[in-house]
Amino acid sequence: MTTSLAEALQALELALDVPRRPRAGLGTWRWRVRQRLGDVREALLADGVSNSAQWRTPAAILRERNDLVIRLGRLSEETLRTQEIDRLRYELRRLGADVARHAERVRTLAD
Repeated sequence: MTTSLAEALQALELALDVPRRPRAGLGTWRWRVRQRLGDVREALLADGVSNSAQWRTPAAILRERNDLVIRLGRLSEETLRTQEIDRLRYELRRLGADVARHAERVRTLAD
């Protein structure tokens, strides 16, 4: 399933809601957030910079995208083990905002 980056970010934001039953729902919440992070990663890698156009894309944009992908992976792993859910949600929302800014830069570059 191919999802646009905007759709993936929106689905992640919805998944970040705190589970209603913190203890019982935490495993499901972790799984759902990790799935949405995977969708964001997939969409980020597919968004705007095709393999054939990479040679024309400024290196800074590619570095920024790669840094975001690394952060996605790190936070995805942290989702499995952290007990600091509020801090994790904050970090994931910051990441979502950074991905959205990156996508806007890529769109501006394409214009």
